[in-house]
Amino acid sequence: MLSEDEAWLQGARVHAEHRRGGVGSAISQALAAWAAERGARVIRLVVEDWNDVAVGHVTSLGFRPVSRWTVAERAVGAASPVPEGNGGRRVPAPEGVRPAPTAEVDPALIAWASGPLEHAARRLITVGWQWRRLEAGDVTEAARRRALWEGRPGWAIADVVEDAFRVSWVVTAEEDADAMVRALMDRAAASGAERIVVTVPDLDWLTRSLRRHGCEIHPMTVYALAL
Repeated sequence: MLSEDEAWLQGARVHAEHRRGGVGSAISQALAAWAAERGARVIRLVVEDWNDVAVGHVTSLGFRPVSRWTVAERAVGAASPVPEGNGGRRVPAPEGVRPAPTAEVDPALIAWASGPLEHAARRLITVGWQWRRLEAGDVTEAARRRALWEGRPGWAIADVVEDAFRVSWVVTAEEDADAMVRALMDRAAASGAERIVVTVPDLDWLTRSLRRHGCEIHPMTVYALAL
């Protein structure tokens, strides 16, 4: 249970010798019933777009695609194999991001709600490998722990987790996407992380920007089942 009415299903695996016998379906149906008993109105999961077997399985259970996502990753800082620009020396972006105070929470949420990102995300935010409905308190809590970042190109929620600077929420516009991506990469390098991982709704202009900046792109889709 990720909230009072949202459940997440993840990591179902069936031994190769016992596949196509209904085991996976029985597990998923039992967990959906478990979630419904606890007040869940929806259960979600994510599948990488290349995994045709998993897509066929979850759609046979009644799950339907609700939003497409891009997970973009590349090395940064000393771990980056190709320092950017100026004879091999890293050139900082002209516009950076800095920790945002809680006063920036409302402007960030308004910008998100009035642009294409909220619709593409279906109001979801990623928490690790789980997706749930974004609440205003998520952004406020990020600001309090200095994980909400602001700059002229927009806002983002990002934390250092182990060796990665993980960006879980981005608010920007198409014309500012390149500046925002560069600013986040600079912040990732300054944090001492070895890589940056950005999880965003799969909007063409945002995915293109991440690809232009050397990111490896992993497309995936969030599926949902109403309970």
